[in-house]
Amino acid sequence: MFNSRFLLVIPCYNEEQRFDEEYFKKILSFKGVGLLFVNDGSNDRTKEILQSFVEKNPLKSEFLNLPKNCGKGEAVRRGILRGFDFESTLIGFLDADGAFPVEVVRESLEKIESAHSSITSF
Repeated sequence: MFNSRFLLVIPCYNEEQRFDEEYFKKILSFKGVGLLFVNDGSNDRTKEILQSFVEKNPLKSEFLNLPKNCGKGEAVRRGILRGFDFESTLIGFLDADGAFPVEVVRESLEKIESAHSSITSF
């Protein structure tokens, strides 16, 4: 378990062919960001790929395995519930397919941080 300002839950189902390790390494390079990968009962090598990534990045990432596929919404819900065990201030989710460019993820996190700081300064 790690401490991060932002925890991004990443639901994953059969991502063996699409998982882009470099994409997630760039996101992990952002200050205060941690990743929680949720394997949603994949029947390919997704579980092993995610475990390997987390083993290489143990200080800022973790892995939750759901042995049976329960759908993206439920995978996100379980990931968020697991995220409450972390010392993160903000929890969100990001798709595993890299649909959002890294720069858009960074800019979004900066805007959320700014909005959150404004709200908590009352």
